[in-house]
Amino acid sequence: MSAVKRVQKLLQQAEKRNVQAVAAQVKQSRRKAGRAGKGKGDETEEVAARLAEGKGEAEAREVVLVKGTGRAVAKALEVGLWFQQRDEFAIQVRTGSVGAIDDIVEKNEAERLASEDGGAMMEVDEDTKAAEHDLKDGDDHEDEIPETRIRYTSVVEIGVSLVS
Repeated sequence: MSAVKRVQKLLQQAEKRNVQAVAAQVKQSRRKAGRAGKGKGDETEEVAARLAEGKGEAEAREVVLVKGTGRAVAKALEVGLWFQQRDEFAIQVRTGSVGAIDDIVEKNEAERLASEDGGAMMEVDEDTKAAEHDLKDGDDHEDEIPETRIRYTSVVEIGVSLVS
C-alpha cells in the first residue's frame, strides 16, 4: 500500500501542476482580451472548461512509472492491478529486460575485501574459473578472470495516469 499511496500523491501533484498551467493560460488570454475590452465572466468556469477539453488527450496526461525487476516484478504487477480495478486511473504495462553489471572477485580477494569493508562480494569457485577458461579458447592468461560481467534481468514497467 505504501507504493500505491506514493503513486497517488505523485498523481495529485501532477494534477495540481496541470490546473496551475491552465489557470496561467486563462489569465494570460484574459489579459490580452481585457485590453481589447473583452474577457468578462468567471475565470474559474473557463479554467474548468479548458480542463474538461484536455481530458481526452492521453498524451498530455502525466504518467507515474512503477518499475520492478527480478523478484519485484510481482509486487509491481500487484500495484498495477490495484490501480486497474479503479475507474479513475488508466494503466499501461510494458515488459523488457535490463542489463546489470556485476563485479567478479576471486575468493581470496573477496574474503580480504569483506573483512575490510564488512560487505559481501560475489565469489568465484573453481568450476566458474574452469568454464571461463574454456570460453577463452586458448588464451595465454589461464588464471585471469573477467572483472565484471553483464547479467540480464526481466523488468516490468507500469504507467499509471488519471482518467478524469
